[in-house]
Amino acid sequence: MFIEALQHYISQLAISDRFKQQLSAEPTLKAYVFYVELPQYLAPLFPRVSETQLRDLTIYSYLYFSFIVTVDKLVDEPTAGGISHQTRRLFDVLSLQETAVQGLTTLFPVGTPFWAQFHQCKQRYTAANLEEKKYAELRPALTVQQFEHLAAGKSAICFAMVHALSNLGQDTTHVEALLECLASIHIGSQYFDDVEDFAQDWEQKQYTYAHAQVAAYLTNLGIDPEAIPVNLQHRYLYTSGLAYDLMEQGKKHYQHSLELAQRLGLDQLATYLEPQIATYTAQMSRVQQVVARARKAAQDSSTPTSLVA
Repeated sequence: MFIEALQHYISQLAISDRFKQQLSAEPTLKAYVFYVELPQYLAPLFPRVSETQLRDLTIYSYLYFSFIVTVDKLVDEPTAGGISHQTRRLFDVLSLQETAVQGLTTLFPVGTPFWAQFHQCKQRYTAANLEEKKYAELRPALTVQQFEHLAAGKSAICFAMVHALSNLGQDTTHVEALLECLASIHIGSQYFDDVEDFAQDWEQKQYTYAHAQVAAYLTNLGIDPEAIPVNLQHRYLYTSGLAYDLMEQGKKHYQHSLELAQRLGLDQLATYLEPQIATYTAQMSRVQQVVARARKAAQDSSTPTSLVA
């Protein structure tokens, strides 16, 4: 609804043309469509929010989201593209943050409850990222509770959207249900991402719940996980059934979010979630088929079977 307004606003920003193109390109907006459209998804519960406020919130929240995403990339790849490129990118991202905060201040004057709530979201996000780095260093056994707490915390900046609309609409009735809905979406996504990015995360020294589960599985078999290369661990992720189990948990969280969206009458959000669930269901079916074929081949031959997941 506000894509053109967003693209026009980005075109006027005092940042490099390259960064403008990246922020407003169709592939980027499509990849982050959930975050671009989130204000509209939730807007039906806040009828006092005007169309102008919704448009401005869409623009400034997307700019702040892009700031967070780009900072994450700068931290993960501090020398990618060379020093001059990274310096230019740093100035771009600082300008983006400044513009986003200035814009949000026009919607939420200093002293309004939103800023304290936003601060809490940022604190939770920061704590989750620090916790994730600690896990990557220590590689402990992780419980499902630890994993889901971490996954929700990593998405805490997104929760600020609920507080923003609640402040603009002067209505706190559905805040808790919406926060639960958004948390379940992100927890569900994290389950699937951990399976899909298993090898990549390992190479980037990120330690995920999927890694912890495979390590526990191997240990129970009397195998030292540290002695197993990541490509073999990747096979165990699937042949053990762990990949399917993790995806099943992810789908349950998505289903819970869909049920909440439907109960709250958020038709656009439900329309977004339904095909996501269908895609995940199809992905789980393919995993089952691949694993079944691999297991059968292993039984029929003494030659080790490679598994392409």
